[in-house]
Amino acid sequence: MPDEWAEAADEMGVTYSEYVRRMTRAGRRQMGYDYEPEEVPSDVKSLKLEEDPKRADTDVVREFILRNLSTDEYLGVDDLVELVKQDIAETAEQLEAEGKLDGSVSKGGWKVKK
Repeated sequence: MPDEWAEAADEMGVTYSEYVRRMTRAGRRQMGYDYEPEEVPSDVKSLKLEEDPKRADTDVVREFILRNLSTDEYLGVDDLVELVKQDIAETAEQLEAEGKLDGSVSKGGWKVKK
């Protein structure tokens, strides 16, 4: 495993194997291979909420918590915050790929492109 990949996985807050899966998917997409637009990782970190502008922020947070907590294991506040951070970072990376943001985790953040 190259150190560069391990560092990138740490920056993204994912396991090494998840990092490799994501990069493989991204590479296949760039090379023009067919893929399903809904294709997402199948772990708890990837659970997203449907967007509805009529819902209050507290409703979104409540639903996120209910969707991401296990029925078998306890998950602490720090772990929930980490899941939210990962969702924000992934969304920012998507916006960067769409040309709407400039930046990355390794650059220390993002800014809106002018």
